[in-house]
Amino acid sequence: MGKENYLGFSDSELWSLLRSGERSALNEVYHRNIDLLYSYGAKITSDHGLVEDSIQEVFITIWEKRHKIKDTTSIKFYLFKSLKRRIFRNLKKSQKFGFQYDFSESAIAQKLKTEPATENLDEATIKKIHQSLNKLTNRQKEIVYLRFYGKLEFSEIAEVMDLSVKATYKLLSRAIERLRGNFVFIFMFF
Repeated sequence: MGKENYLGFSDSELWSLLRSGERSALNEVYHRNIDLLYSYGAKITSDHGLVEDSIQEVFITIWEKRHKIKDTTSIKFYLFKSLKRRIFRNLKKSQKFGFQYDFSESAIAQKLKTEPATENLDEATIKKIHQSLNKLTNRQKEIVYLRFYGKLEFSEIAEVMDLSVKATYKLLSRAIERLRGNFVFIFMFF
């Protein structure tokens, strides 16, 4: 199958094809998620080579163990969790650990300009949103990224961040309150 044939496929259908040995399904999973994975990995560590290697290792492992991996309805969740685990393992090996959650102004501007409700925001407003997001703690930034950029469910975020679902709600609530304090209408783009 070619890439264009996967456009209407759900995550579970695509995952099933991958598990059955359809290499082009693996390529589709990769292309659908690579930008989001790289962005997420770059927020965990500033070592971009390590992020790239970790992503490649995740996909190699998926392909090699495709017959053993379980079904999933959310490929993003599976990939975020796998990538975070792989990066931490590689960081531990290299002893280069440090969070780098930084919502870049250009990424925020791009996201806001693609949302109908916020496409007309001026540069000053976008800059204020950027500054507000970067005032969050690293864990708050991570949860905002996973929920609003990665569009993961709370149960998935809890598992990726090694939190209970209740703690996930609390952490996001605190992040939202902090953002509201900094900037009243920031949530229009989420």
